[in-house]
Amino acid sequence: MPEAVTGLGEAAEFYTQFQATRSALTVTLEAQRLQMSQSSTQALASDVAKLRKSLVDATTILTAYDQRQCEEQMSALEALLAEIRASSAQKPKFSFKRKAAQPAGIQPASMPTRTGNEAVSAHAVPPQLLPSTFHTLSSHSHRSLSSQDIPTLRLSDSSQSGLTIADLDHCLVDLRPAVPNDTAQVTLQPAPLTALHIRNVLDSILVLPPLKGSVILHNVTRCVVVVGCHQFRMHTSTDVHVYLYIPSGPIIEDCSRVAFAPYPAFLRSMYPDGHFPLNNTYSAVQDFSHIRPTPSPNWSLLEDKAVVDLEAILGLPASDLNFALPLYLPKTSPQ
Repeated sequence: MPEAVTGLGEAAEFYTQFQATRSALTVTLEAQRLQMSQSSTQALASDVAKLRKSLVDATTILTAYDQRQCEEQMSALEALLAEIRASSAQKPKFSFKRKAAQPAGIQPASMPTRTGNEAVSAHAVPPQLLPSTFHTLSSHSHRSLSSQDIPTLRLSDSSQSGLTIADLDHCLVDLRPAVPNDTAQVTLQPAPLTALHIRNVLDSILVLPPLKGSVILHNVTRCVVVVGCHQFRMHTSTDVHVYLYIPSGPIIEDCSRVAFAPYPAFLRSMYPDGHFPLNNTYSAVQDFSHIRPTPSPNWSLLEDKAVVDLEAILGLPASDLNFALPLYLPKTSPQ
Protein backbone atom coordinates (compact mmCIF):
# COMPACT_ATOMS: atom_id res chain seq x y z
CA MET A 1 0.00 0.00 0.00
CA PRO A 2 1.22 3.55 -0.62
CA GLU A 3 2.58 5.12 2.54
CA ALA A 4 1.52 8.54 3.78
CA VAL A 5 3.31 11.34 1.99
CA THR A 6 4.20 14.74 3.30
CA GLY A 7 6.10 16.54 0.52
CA LEU A 8 5.10 18.04 -2.79
CA GLY A 9 7.90 16.17 -4.53
CA GLU A 10 6.24 12.87 -3.67
CA ALA A 11 2.79 13.74 -5.01
CA ALA A 12 3.40 12.24 -8.44
CA GLU A 13 4.80 9.00 -7.04
CA PHE A 14 1.87 8.72 -4.66
CA TYR A 15 -0.56 9.15 -7.55
CA THR A 16 1.05 6.40 -9.65
CA GLN A 17 1.28 4.03 -6.67
CA PHE A 18 -2.32 4.76 -5.72
CA GLN A 19 -3.52 3.95 -9.23
CA ALA A 20 -1.52 0.71 -9.39
CA THR A 21 -2.75 -0.46 -5.98
CA ARG A 22 -6.38 0.50 -6.66
CA SER A 23 -6.29 -1.28 -10.00
CA ALA A 24 -4.82 -4.43 -8.47
CA LEU A 25 -7.39 -4.50 -5.67
CA THR A 26 -10.20 -4.08 -8.19
CA VAL A 27 -8.86 -6.95 -10.29
CA THR A 28 -8.58 -9.19 -7.23
CA LEU A 29 -12.08 -8.38 -5.97
CA GLU A 30 -13.62 -9.01 -9.38
CA ALA A 31 -11.70 -12.25 -9.90
CA GLN A 32 -12.78 -13.68 -6.55
CA ARG A 33 -16.35 -12.36 -6.63
CA LEU A 34 -17.89 -15.83 -6.92
CA GLN A 35 -15.69 -17.75 -4.51
CA MET A 36 -15.04 -15.02 -1.95
CA SER A 37 -15.09 -16.21 1.65
CA GLN A 38 -15.72 -14.09 4.71
CA SER A 39 -12.08 -14.40 5.82
CA SER A 40 -10.62 -13.35 2.48
CA THR A 41 -13.11 -10.49 2.20
CA GLN A 42 -12.02 -9.24 5.60
CA ALA A 43 -8.38 -9.38 4.56
CA LEU A 44 -9.06 -7.37 1.39
CA ALA A 45 -11.17 -4.93 3.41
CA SER A 46 -8.06 -4.23 5.46
CA ASP A 47 -6.10 -3.45 2.30
CA VAL A 48 -8.87 -1.16 1.03
CA ALA A 49 -8.89 0.66 4.38
CA LYS A 50 -5.13 1.17 4.19
CA LEU A 51 -5.50 2.63 0.70
CA ARG A 52 -8.22 4.99 1.98
CA LYS A 53 -5.94 6.14 4.82
CA SER A 54 -3.07 6.77 2.41
CA LEU A 55 -5.38 8.94 0.28
CA VAL A 56 -6.50 10.93 3.33
CA ASP A 57 -2.86 11.48 4.34
CA ALA A 58 -1.96 12.68 0.82
CA THR A 59 -4.88 15.09 0.40
CA THR A 60 -2.85 18.18 1.27
CA ILE A 61 -0.30 17.65 -1.53
CA LEU A 62 -2.59 16.51 -4.36
CA THR A 63 -4.06 18.94 -6.85
CA ALA A 64 -7.80 19.52 -6.69
CA TYR A 65 -8.25 17.53 -9.90
CA ASP A 66 -6.24 14.56 -8.60
CA GLN A 67 -8.14 14.65 -5.31
CA ARG A 68 -11.47 14.39 -7.16
CA GLN A 69 -10.20 11.60 -9.39
CA CYS A 70 -8.77 9.56 -6.52
CA GLU A 71 -11.82 10.12 -4.34
CA GLU A 72 -14.22 8.94 -7.05
CA GLN A 73 -12.09 5.86 -7.72
CA MET A 74 -11.76 5.13 -4.00
CA SER A 75 -15.54 5.35 -3.53
CA ALA A 76 -16.10 2.96 -6.44
CA LEU A 77 -13.62 0.48 -4.95
CA GLU A 78 -15.31 0.66 -1.53
CA ALA A 79 -18.72 0.16 -3.16
CA LEU A 80 -17.43 -2.94 -4.95
CA LEU A 81 -16.08 -4.32 -1.68
CA ALA A 82 -19.39 -3.66 0.09
CA GLU A 83 -21.30 -5.45 -2.67
CA ILE A 84 -19.05 -8.51 -2.47
CA ARG A 85 -19.15 -8.62 1.33
CA ALA A 86 -22.95 -8.52 1.25
CA SER A 87 -23.00 -11.27 -1.36
CA SER A 88 -20.64 -13.55 0.56
CA ALA A 89 -22.61 -13.03 3.79
CA GLN A 90 -25.78 -14.30 2.09
CA LYS A 91 -24.22 -17.59 0.99
CA PRO A 92 -25.51 -20.66 2.90
CA LYS A 93 -23.12 -22.10 5.38
CA PHE A 94 -21.72 -25.56 4.74
CA SER A 95 -21.95 -28.35 7.27
CA PHE A 96 -19.49 -31.16 7.52
CA LYS A 97 -19.83 -34.67 8.86
CA ARG A 98 -17.89 -35.50 11.96
CA LYS A 99 -14.65 -37.22 11.07
CA ALA A 100 -13.96 -40.69 12.38
CA ALA A 101 -11.75 -40.75 15.43
CA GLN A 102 -8.08 -41.41 14.78
CA PRO A 103 -6.84 -44.80 16.02
CA ALA A 104 -4.87 -44.63 19.22
CA GLY A 105 -1.23 -43.81 18.74
CA ILE A 106 -1.73 -42.10 15.38
CA GLN A 107 -1.42 -38.34 15.39
CA PRO A 108 -2.82 -36.21 12.55
CA ALA A 109 -0.28 -34.43 10.40
CA SER A 110 0.53 -31.06 11.86
CA MET A 111 -0.60 -28.06 9.81
CA PRO A 112 1.40 -24.84 9.68
CA THR A 113 -0.23 -22.01 11.57
CA ARG A 114 -0.38 -18.40 10.46
CA THR A 115 -0.21 -15.25 12.47
CA GLY A 116 -2.78 -12.57 11.88
CA ASN A 117 -0.48 -10.62 9.56
CA GLU A 118 0.35 -13.69 7.52
CA ALA A 119 -3.35 -14.45 7.12
CA VAL A 120 -3.95 -11.00 5.71
CA SER A 121 -1.08 -11.23 3.25
CA ALA A 122 -2.26 -14.64 2.09
CA HIS A 123 -5.50 -13.10 0.84
CA ALA A 124 -4.13 -9.70 -0.09
CA VAL A 125 -3.47 -8.49 -3.62
CA PRO A 126 -1.34 -11.02 -5.50
CA PRO A 127 2.17 -9.55 -5.71
CA GLN A 128 2.31 -10.07 -9.48
CA LEU A 129 -0.48 -7.51 -9.88
CA LEU A 130 1.38 -4.75 -8.05
CA PRO A 131 4.58 -2.95 -9.04
CA SER A 132 7.21 -4.91 -7.13
CA THR A 133 9.42 -1.85 -6.83
CA PHE A 134 10.33 1.45 -8.37
CA HIS A 135 13.56 1.15 -10.34
CA THR A 136 15.71 4.24 -10.76
CA LEU A 137 17.82 5.78 -13.52
CA SER A 138 19.33 9.00 -12.19
CA SER A 139 22.27 11.38 -11.94
CA HIS A 140 23.82 11.06 -15.41
CA SER A 141 25.31 13.70 -17.69
CA HIS A 142 26.44 13.56 -21.34
CA ARG A 143 25.78 9.84 -21.67
CA SER A 144 23.98 7.36 -23.87
CA LEU A 145 21.83 5.18 -21.58
CA SER A 146 19.89 1.95 -22.07
CA SER A 147 18.12 -0.64 -19.94
CA GLN A 148 21.56 -2.12 -19.21
CA ASP A 149 22.20 0.96 -17.05
CA ILE A 150 19.34 -0.08 -14.74
CA PRO A 151 20.67 -3.33 -13.23
CA THR A 152 17.43 -4.11 -11.38
CA LEU A 153 15.23 -3.69 -14.46
CA ARG A 154 14.73 -6.57 -16.88
CA LEU A 155 12.42 -5.63 -19.73
CA SER A 156 11.90 -9.33 -20.48
CA ASP A 157 10.66 -9.97 -16.94
CA SER A 158 6.94 -10.67 -16.55
CA SER A 159 6.66 -8.91 -13.17
CA GLN A 160 5.27 -5.39 -13.11
CA SER A 161 7.23 -2.45 -11.78
CA GLY A 162 7.66 1.31 -11.86
CA LEU A 163 10.59 3.41 -13.02
CA THR A 164 11.85 6.82 -11.93
CA ILE A 165 14.10 8.77 -14.32
CA ALA A 166 15.64 11.78 -12.60
CA ASP A 167 18.45 14.35 -12.70
CA LEU A 168 19.72 13.85 -16.24
CA ASP A 169 21.27 16.36 -18.61
CA HIS A 170 22.52 15.97 -22.17
CA CYS A 171 21.61 12.28 -22.31
CA LEU A 172 20.12 9.94 -24.88
CA VAL A 173 17.94 7.38 -23.08
CA ASP A 174 16.84 4.43 -25.21
CA LEU A 175 14.87 1.92 -23.15
CA ARG A 176 13.64 -0.25 -25.99
CA PRO A 177 14.40 -3.95 -25.47
CA ALA A 178 17.68 -4.98 -27.05
CA VAL A 179 17.40 -6.31 -30.60
CA PRO A 180 19.80 -9.05 -31.83
CA ASN A 181 22.04 -7.80 -34.65
CA ASP A 182 21.37 -10.84 -36.83
CA THR A 183 17.58 -10.61 -36.68
CA ALA A 184 16.01 -9.26 -39.86
CA GLN A 185 12.53 -8.64 -38.49
CA VAL A 186 11.86 -8.26 -34.79
CA THR A 187 8.70 -7.86 -32.74
CA LEU A 188 9.47 -6.27 -29.40
CA GLN A 189 7.47 -7.11 -26.31
CA PRO A 190 6.15 -4.21 -24.22
CA ALA A 191 7.97 -3.58 -20.95
CA PRO A 192 6.34 -4.71 -17.68
CA LEU A 193 6.33 -1.10 -16.43
CA THR A 194 3.07 0.13 -14.94
CA ALA A 195 4.24 3.60 -13.89
CA LEU A 196 6.91 6.01 -15.08
CA HIS A 197 7.96 9.12 -13.16
CA ILE A 198 10.33 11.61 -14.86
CA ARG A 199 11.73 14.68 -13.11
CA ASN A 200 14.57 17.19 -13.47
CA VAL A 201 15.68 16.25 -17.00
CA LEU A 202 17.50 18.79 -19.19
CA ASP A 203 18.61 18.76 -22.85
CA SER A 204 17.92 15.06 -23.36
CA ILE A 205 16.06 12.62 -25.60
CA LEU A 206 14.02 9.89 -23.94
CA VAL A 207 12.83 6.98 -26.08
CA LEU A 208 10.71 4.93 -23.72
CA PRO A 209 8.94 1.59 -24.10
CA PRO A 210 5.14 1.66 -24.39
CA LEU A 211 3.46 0.82 -21.10
CA LYS A 212 -0.09 0.15 -19.97
CA GLY A 213 0.13 2.63 -17.13
CA SER A 214 0.78 6.29 -16.37
CA VAL A 215 3.63 8.66 -17.18
CA ILE A 216 4.13 11.73 -14.99
CA LEU A 217 6.77 14.37 -15.75
CA HIS A 218 8.05 17.27 -13.63
CA ASN A 219 10.66 19.91 -14.48
CA VAL A 220 11.60 18.76 -17.98
CA THR A 221 13.38 21.34 -20.15
CA ARG A 222 14.49 21.26 -23.81
CA CYS A 223 13.79 17.58 -24.25
CA VAL A 224 12.27 15.10 -26.68
CA VAL A 225 10.05 12.43 -25.09
CA VAL A 226 8.80 9.40 -27.01
CA VAL A 227 6.33 7.13 -25.20
CA GLY A 228 3.09 5.19 -25.44
CA CYS A 229 0.98 5.03 -22.28
CA HIS A 230 -2.51 5.00 -20.79
CA GLN A 231 -2.21 8.37 -19.02
CA PHE A 232 0.20 11.26 -19.59
CA ARG A 233 0.64 14.22 -17.22
CA MET A 234 3.30 16.92 -17.47
CA HIS A 235 4.00 19.64 -14.89
CA THR A 236 6.34 22.66 -14.77
CA SER A 237 8.09 21.87 -18.06
CA THR A 238 9.27 24.04 -20.95
CA ASP A 239 10.38 23.50 -24.57
CA VAL A 240 9.45 19.83 -24.79
CA HIS A 241 8.50 17.85 -27.89
CA VAL A 242 6.34 14.81 -27.08
CA TYR A 243 5.83 11.94 -29.54
CA LEU A 244 2.88 10.19 -27.95
CA TYR A 245 0.48 7.27 -28.31
CA ILE A 246 -2.37 7.49 -25.80
CA PRO A 247 -6.07 6.50 -25.63
CA SER A 248 -6.97 9.49 -23.41
CA GLY A 249 -6.01 13.12 -23.84
CA PRO A 250 -2.68 14.18 -22.30
CA ILE A 251 -2.73 16.70 -19.43
CA ILE A 252 -0.30 19.57 -18.87
CA GLU A 253 -0.09 22.10 -16.03
CA ASP A 254 2.28 25.04 -15.47
CA CYS A 255 3.98 24.26 -18.78
CA SER A 256 4.98 26.37 -21.78
CA ARG A 257 6.10 25.77 -25.36
CA VAL A 258 5.15 22.09 -25.40
CA ALA A 259 4.52 20.46 -28.78
CA PHE A 260 2.83 17.11 -29.44
CA ALA A 261 3.23 14.70 -32.35
CA PRO A 262 2.06 11.12 -32.98
CA TYR A 263 4.15 8.16 -31.83
CA PRO A 264 6.69 7.35 -34.60
CA ALA A 265 5.46 4.73 -37.05
CA PHE A 266 8.81 2.93 -37.22
CA LEU A 267 8.70 2.32 -33.45
CA ARG A 268 5.04 1.35 -33.37
CA SER A 269 5.60 -1.29 -36.05
CA MET A 270 8.16 -3.05 -33.85
CA TYR A 271 5.61 -3.87 -31.12
CA PRO A 272 2.59 -6.22 -31.22
CA ASP A 273 -0.41 -4.55 -32.85
CA GLY A 274 -2.73 -5.46 -29.99
CA HIS A 275 -0.69 -3.42 -27.50
CA PHE A 276 -1.73 -0.06 -28.97
CA PRO A 277 -5.32 1.21 -28.72
CA LEU A 278 -7.20 1.91 -31.91
CA ASN A 279 -7.46 5.65 -31.32
CA ASN A 280 -4.47 7.86 -30.60
CA THR A 281 -5.72 11.05 -28.94
CA TYR A 282 -2.31 12.70 -28.54
CA SER A 283 -3.72 16.01 -29.82
CA ALA A 284 -6.64 16.23 -27.32
CA VAL A 285 -4.53 18.09 -24.77
CA GLN A 286 -6.02 19.47 -21.55
CA ASP A 287 -4.16 22.45 -20.09
CA PHE A 288 -5.08 22.87 -16.43
CA SER A 289 -3.37 26.27 -16.42
CA HIS A 290 -5.67 27.59 -19.14
CA ILE A 291 -9.26 26.74 -18.21
CA ARG A 292 -10.83 29.01 -20.83
CA PRO A 293 -12.71 28.55 -24.11
CA THR A 294 -9.83 30.06 -26.08
CA PRO A 295 -6.91 27.90 -27.36
CA SER A 296 -4.10 27.45 -24.86
CA PRO A 297 -0.91 29.36 -25.69
CA ASN A 298 1.14 26.78 -23.80
CA TRP A 299 1.04 23.91 -26.27
CA SER A 300 0.73 23.21 -30.00
CA LEU A 301 0.99 20.41 -32.51
CA LEU A 302 4.51 19.81 -33.76
CA GLU A 303 4.98 21.11 -37.30
CA ASP A 304 6.21 18.63 -39.89
CA LYS A 305 9.42 20.57 -40.42
CA ALA A 306 10.20 20.28 -36.70
CA VAL A 307 9.79 16.48 -36.52
CA VAL A 308 13.21 14.97 -35.91
CA ASP A 309 14.67 11.86 -37.49
CA LEU A 310 14.62 9.61 -34.45
CA GLU A 311 15.92 6.63 -36.42
CA ALA A 312 19.06 8.61 -37.18
CA ILE A 313 19.75 9.73 -33.62
CA LEU A 314 19.13 6.25 -32.23
CA GLY A 315 21.67 4.84 -34.69
CA LEU A 316 24.48 7.19 -33.69
CA PRO A 317 27.47 5.82 -31.76
CA ALA A 318 27.87 7.18 -28.24
CA SER A 319 31.04 9.02 -29.28
CA ASP A 320 28.99 11.30 -31.57
CA LEU A 321 26.35 12.11 -28.97
CA ASN A 322 27.74 15.39 -27.63
CA PHE A 323 28.00 16.83 -31.13
CA ALA A 324 24.70 15.53 -32.53
CA LEU A 325 22.32 15.81 -29.57
CA PRO A 326 21.82 19.62 -29.69
CA LEU A 327 20.74 19.32 -33.36
CA TYR A 328 17.72 17.23 -32.37
CA LEU A 329 16.56 19.12 -29.28
CA PRO A 330 13.84 21.82 -29.18
CA LYS A 331 15.20 25.32 -29.47
CA THR A 332 14.40 27.74 -26.67
CA SER A 333 12.07 30.43 -27.96
CA PRO A 334 12.82 34.08 -27.18
CA GLN A 335 10.77 35.50 -24.31
